[in-house]
Amino acid sequence: MDKITNDIWIGKRPPIPGMQFDTTVYSADDLFRASASYHRTFDNVYFLEEDLGSFKQWPLILDECLRLLNYSSSSITIRFFESPFLTVFHLKKFVLCWFDSKVEILSENISTDGCFVIKFQSKLSVESVDKRWSFGLLSDGSKTINAIQLYESIGRAKGDSDFEFIVCGPEITELLGKPNVKFVDIGHKFADRAWDTKKKNAVVDNASNENICIVTNCYLIDDNFFSGFEEFGYDFSILSVRQKMKDSDKRFPDWVTLGSNWAWTQVGVMDFRDYSQYAFCNGGLTIGKRKIFKKFPWNELLFSGQADDVEISRRMQEHSVITRINIKSSVSVIESRSDYVTIPLKYSQWQEVVPLDYSLQSKLMVGRSHKKFGVRPIGVFDRVRKGLDRRIYVLIKPVYDRFKLSLWPRVRPVLMKHFPKILEKVFVVKMRFSERKKF
Repeated sequence: MDKITNDIWIGKRPPIPGMQFDTTVYSADDLFRASASYHRTFDNVYFLEEDLGSFKQWPLILDECLRLLNYSSSSITIRFFESPFLTVFHLKKFVLCWFDSKVEILSENISTDGCFVIKFQSKLSVESVDKRWSFGLLSDGSKTINAIQLYESIGRAKGDSDFEFIVCGPEITELLGKPNVKFVDIGHKFADRAWDTKKKNAVVDNASNENICIVTNCYLIDDNFFSGFEEFGYDFSILSVRQKMKDSDKRFPDWVTLGSNWAWTQVGVMDFRDYSQYAFCNGGLTIGKRKIFKKFPWNELLFSGQADDVEISRRMQEHSVITRINIKSSVSVIESRSDYVTIPLKYSQWQEVVPLDYSLQSKLMVGRSHKKFGVRPIGVFDRVRKGLDRRIYVLIKPVYDRFKLSLWPRVRPVLMKHFPKILEKVFVVKMRFSERKKF
């Protein structure tokens, strides 16, 4: 059936025949990313079929929903219950910052059971999408062969020389005279401290194109890099791509998180479907829009090894600039520290580690047993508990589904009024089943 409106329904059951609908936005298997052809397309987006508050990954979902708007007086309507993941003030702060305050609220309804339905209207002006690239290499003058191979890999993947290549560091003889190559010198101040934040800002200041990829001197661009972005889409703020070791195809830390906003914690590599509020964009390779890097420059008070990648990610997240992962494009790592390649998965039954709730705890904290907190090996009791947990889930799930559909809508208002503590316990159980279903 032909599309009859310029609206989109997020879900499987649009209320109007012929209305466009999409489920990839909240699908973990699709990494919460809609088709690139949908970006900046629709006048109205309706997220009403699902409960946004039931998703741990709600920032990725909401970010993607907002990217479907065509910006010119377009609107989004959102339904959610407040939860441990989402509150009304967090959502409204996210929306306000995402639109850079150029947004207004059109309506808000709250049902007796606490369900919010809120409609926002965009006041942003329409912007064109730029697909041109600037690549920045942070160099100290050593390993020039890596720089040459990087330049050649970009040209091979792109099929032409229509890109900008900025080397922040000493001139490299073999690259002199190559098309679109620039050399930028930041001087010798703090040369012994590897002043990468200064170099990254210098790359942005000298970049002519909107899409910027800044790398250290150990990466190669794979042949699928540009074709992957055509499929993923150019509507993004900051992201990473799939990374692997060149000689072994072993995964390199690309989609990563800490266990805290500001504490030194064990780094964890996440499953691509996963999300953490403590995620950050690994500083070895950072991709983003020039306007974003101009608005949030790197903190030049920080030197190498002082988590400048975490710090800039936190400042961006405070303003609803969400780090994403594009696995349709990839890069290869020529060399790296061995301990960095072996960072464990944050959630993993296959690598024999136990997930610690939704966060990894501080690697500097030591308990009474003098063992550091963090990822730990699976023991016998862990295996028994996990086995029982799975079997209990299989038995209870049908009963839970029936209860949710038939009795819960009638029971919930009574519990809210007379037994709020019981309701809180029920909600915890509900969130456990919800998380198992969605990831």
